[in-house]
Amino acid sequence: MLRTTGDLPELQRAVRELHGVAEAMVRWPDPRGPAELRVVIGPDAEASDTTDEVIQVLERVGGVDLDTLAPTPRTAAERPVFAGLEVQRGELDTRVEVTLRYRGREVRGAAEGLATGDHTPRTAAAATLQALREVVRDDVRMHVEWMSRDGAGGSRDEVCSIAVTVLTLDGQDQHIGSALIRGDLRESAVRATLDAVNRRLGRLIGDAALDEEIARRGLPKG
Repeated sequence: MLRTTGDLPELQRAVRELHGVAEAMVRWPDPRGPAELRVVIGPDAEASDTTDEVIQVLERVGGVDLDTLAPTPRTAAERPVFAGLEVQRGELDTRVEVTLRYRGREVRGAAEGLATGDHTPRTAAAATLQALREVVRDDVRMHVEWMSRDGAGGSRDEVCSIAVTVLTLDGQDQHIGSALIRGDLRESAVRATLDAVNRRLGRLIGDAALDEEIARRGLPKG
């Protein structure tokens, strides 16, 4: 958490411009409380050097008291990251294929939806969840509940937010992720979906014992 005297949109932009940063997002859910800066370090970046640069920006731009920080570097390679998107548009339907990179390999997922500008980003989010099926346990089911496009902190930046429902043998949860819109709303929808799921990914990765439980209960794997 950050207690800052600086301008949050400017802080967000400054961190995003750092060479080793793949993604950065400032959250401030309670205007009376501290803000949160979430940073994903790129797979080819040196984590320690990039962390030092982020800390310098926090001090210079955000006016953050560095004595209160305890950053934990996390590289993007530890989580699925966006690698590509392909859209095939017909007169009425659109097919979106999303490629993710995870632990040195590529996983792909596809989804179909209405051929409208408003619906295609949500189709991209659904395709992202299909790609993640290659990563998570067989008992995990995921569904895009809603998507929104909003302004960020009074600046000109816009944010895409996605709500994902995750259903497992242990119960149901809903997670919300967001990403800055950088021109292509479809790509932002993919990144927001990953933001929603990646923070819970450790609980969703495959487990042999759970696979046996699925087989015992006769649940489908598709």
